[in-house]
Amino acid sequence: MTGRVKGPASKLTRREILAAAHRFYVDGEKQAAIAKEMGISASYLARLLRRAREQGWVRVFIDADEEDELAAAVKLRWPHLKHVSVVRTGPTPQATAEALAERAARWFDALLDRELGSPEPRVRNIAIGGGMVMRFMVDRVQRRRTSLSVAPTALSTLPGARVDRWTAPIVATLLAERLGLLDAHQGGERGHLLEARCKAPSDSLACLRGWFAGAGEDPVIQELRTFWNDLDVVFLGCVGMGSNYGDVTTRLAELGLSADDLEARGTIGVCANQFFNTRGARVDLASGVPSYEEAMPLHSAREAAGRGSLVVLEAWGALSKPAPALLDGRVANAVFCDSSWCAAVL
Repeated sequence: MTGRVKGPASKLTRREILAAAHRFYVDGEKQAAIAKEMGISASYLARLLRRAREQGWVRVFIDADEEDELAAAVKLRWPHLKHVSVVRTGPTPQATAEALAERAARWFDALLDRELGSPEPRVRNIAIGGGMVMRFMVDRVQRRRTSLSVAPTALSTLPGARVDRWTAPIVATLLAERLGLLDAHQGGERGHLLEARCKAPSDSLACLRGWFAGAGEDPVIQELRTFWNDLDVVFLGCVGMGSNYGDVTTRLAELGLSADDLEARGTIGVCANQFFNTRGARVDLASGVPSYEEAMPLHSAREAAGRGSLVVLEAWGALSKPAPALLDGRVANAVFCDSSWCAAVL
């Protein structure tokens, strides 16, 4: 059919418009050259091509990498996200974690590079957890001297009890070393590492409740709580209640609790050594006992994300099955994830 048909109003036929579209989109010719040969202006041809797309005569398909498409889908589901990176799931959990760590380190380095050239740096305080991705990420961050301050997201001080992973204070110390905070020039206007040297009791809920009641008098905890409410970048991880990752089950048992007890109250996962529900809200172990140790409150992360700070969540494989609850609750606004996790939640 070569006559005029319903679509972009034009003195040209549909066939002529589609031929011009093919030359522009497929053959890569310049609009000016096409328009000149057709005896019309380049601006008129541009309008015809735009209307042809609007009417569905021409459809532009971008064949992106699967990971790019998954990242776009994650962003579509959670529009508040400022950044999404997806890597292909590796043959082993460690391979996946290392791929995520490499991507996160490049992103973090680029963020710090921009800060160096900024007259008004926006990144001053960083908190980091003890997940595998974060541990590997720190090893890949460029060594540099900064005036940043670093703290752990939780006060886990039991590396012997957690033989399968690093703890937040250890990872925070390693990051501080990479950022040049633990050298002879420490102090003054330079940044510093907030080290946590206190341990919550684990013999009973009553003892733990008493410890939390008096924790506000401890200057170390006072400083940390103040710091946790003034964060610019936070690195978080989460695991499901049924995960064997870490010593969650052991710690709960010491307090006379179990994962089943908490699941009965709506708990679906653990983040920064706090338990959370499907709304991304914290579930206390008992009245006056928010966790089995002092940790950055989830509402602090949510507030940081709400004011534009970067709260980065690692989500990968079955391990991070409850992560969508934290995204739904806007606890995080940046995600580094793998393709298998995306396939499971999208």
